[in-house]
Amino acid sequence: MTTQWNKDDLFYVCSMIEFVARETHNKVKDVVGKMTDEDLLHQLKAASENHCLFMNRYLVNGLTERKGRKMRKAIVYTSVHHGNTEKLVKRIAEECQVDLIDAIKQMNADLNDYDMIGFASGIYYSKFHQSILKFSEENLSADKKVFLICTYGGSANFKSIEQILNKKHASVVGKFGCKGYDTFGPFKLVGGIAKGHPDEEDMKNAVDFVKGLH
Repeated sequence: MTTQWNKDDLFYVCSMIEFVARETHNKVKDVVGKMTDEDLLHQLKAASENHCLFMNRYLVNGLTERKGRKMRKAIVYTSVHHGNTEKLVKRIAEECQVDLIDAIKQMNADLNDYDMIGFASGIYYSKFHQSILKFSEENLSADKKVFLICTYGGSANFKSIEQILNKKHASVVGKFGCKGYDTFGPFKLVGGIAKGHPDEEDMKNAVDFVKGLH
């Protein structure tokens, strides 16, 4: 015999699962995967008694708690050749509360739980690295706050990624660039340029830049 559950009870259980996923920074499917059939049945049976209490906690206490939490930031980066960009973002991560996501190794990373997302790359023929462009095109949700970081031998250029961000209606809250040792393309013929960069001053400036973002 199939049990017919009240729609309000089903809504309660679904809302509870979504709430737990948000609070623990997991995906809904992962939370459901941890629950047994008995767990789900228990929640459904208790729903009529618990849903008012739960929704009150979510709407009042839950929202109050979230007001005081610090903004979650992540930097999606790619660093090849001399590791200039990685050197910069690792210093930022050490001194700021920022998660690092390698665009090549973590190409399917979920960004939805972050309030602000940075994209960091070297500049290759006036563009961000292709892995960053692909990652932002595929994984960035609409209307996110975004900041941009680049290292370069010649000059900073954000146009390639800004074209993608415009389509995503992202809000770019800041841009930072600094010199980085570069032997890419024609620079190899002269032994490279911007040797020794990013240096200590570059990294300090990068940290100050991220700390100032709101």
